[in-house]
Amino acid sequence: MDRTGGIGKSQLCLTLCVLALLQHSSNKEIDDDAENGQVVYIDTEGTFNVDRIAQISKSRFPTLFSENDVIHQGALFQKMTERLVVVQISNSLQLLDTLRELDQNNYLIENNVRLLIVDSITTPIKLDFSSSSDASSRQKRLSSIASVLKFLSSSCLCPVIVTNQIVSHPKLNNQSSETVVTAALGVSWAHAVNTRYILQMYQNDCHRIKIAKSAIFKCNHQWNYIINECGVTIHPAAIVEEEGEGTMDVLKQHIRTNAMPI
Repeated sequence: MDRTGGIGKSQLCLTLCVLALLQHSSNKEIDDDAENGQVVYIDTEGTFNVDRIAQISKSRFPTLFSENDVIHQGALFQKMTERLVVVQISNSLQLLDTLRELDQNNYLIENNVRLLIVDSITTPIKLDFSSSSDASSRQKRLSSIASVLKFLSSSCLCPVIVTNQIVSHPKLNNQSSETVVTAALGVSWAHAVNTRYILQMYQNDCHRIKIAKSAIFKCNHQWNYIINECGVTIHPAAIVEEEGEGTMDVLKQHIRTNAMPI
């Protein structure tokens, strides 16, 4: 998932986190049975916000949190967050070690982890490999991280979401000041990603998400979204239609495939 700054990529991660934790809960109770599983959230930017998790949860599931009893609401939220594992990461080696530990301890399977989030991959890599002379070491570290993530996803049948940033550079053979925008971390990392979504500024408070790479769905399908008390929400009045299948149909297919409504 690639984005410009302040476009809502962490908000999307928090929204998916809530949905993964609560989508099988009843109207009145959060089932803490092991079948509900956990979410592992690896935070490299210090943007994880438990208060925002609470707001999204109550706004998305008003029936579940409709009790006037504050103590009851607090107990429900505690049961939910007990299945949320947040790991603070400060560098790329720590990130790699954490992922390897998840693999070696068989943590994802033993705890039925239903979603693994890394927000973001870019920050620790840029901090550790800021010089151009570090290109070889940076590529080796990225390849190792990508390898472990792919193995965890395929062997444990666990969706993995990794956020990235974008970079701009001058167009080749272009004498003007025109620039192009690409995903950060280079071509090798771009090829390591199975599905890529690009988050873009659109207009006013409405943003746009586009499928840029997918082996299943047609690329360049896009739809608009807003960020509100419910987290990231599809804007019903601003769906972008293209030739053929409308993007809402594609979005619904994504929802069915991933079992996570947006």
